[in-house]
Amino acid sequence: MSAVRMRRTLDVKGADAVMAAAENEAVRNGYRVVIAVVDAWGHLLHLRRTEDAQAASGQVAIDKARTAAIFVRPSREIEQPCTAARARTSRTRPPTGAPRPCTWPRRYRCRAESRSSTGVT
Repeated sequence: MSAVRMRRTLDVKGADAVMAAAENEAVRNGYRVVIAVVDAWGHLLHLRRTEDAQAASGQVAIDKARTAAIFVRPSREIEQPCTAARARTSRTRPPTGAPRPCTWPRRYRCRAESRSSTGVT
């Protein structure tokens, strides 16, 4: 039994290839996006903004790429349970408008669902 785990890493050439492929796909489909490439530990390797992409999309792209790398799954899979919980509770929300808690364990909760009473996460 080995106590050492091997993890593949992305070198500069690999990061360049991923960035080129993602940018070609975005331009071909007319997407206005920010593309972030991170390594296996979530550290940023490349960041590129396509024409007319929103300025605020930069940090979102970095955060989504980092989340996907750290949890070793697409960030969409992490977000879907929270979205589903919001959709279920939006029809049954109390008149005060207070949201119901997310169904995920505390450490995986969405930011919107885990705010303290002061509104600071």
